[in-house]
Amino acid sequence: GSPAPVVVARSEDGTVDSSAVLRAVIERLGGKGGGKAGMAQGGVSAAPEQVREALQTQLRAALA
Repeated sequence: GSPAPVVVARSEDGTVDSSAVLRAVIERLGGKGGGKAGMAQGGVSAAPEQVREALQTQLRAALA
């Protein structure tokens, strides 16, 4: 199937690096994407549950 879209964004005063989060998800699940600290987007060939789990893991780590 076609890649599932993934978008990571933060508020202006946020501290999470959206590009780093997306990069980690892509490394884990495979895919393509990029962006800047404020917003990054890409696509991965994985089930929605896998994408959700990978994003949660990376966001928790970024916020720790």
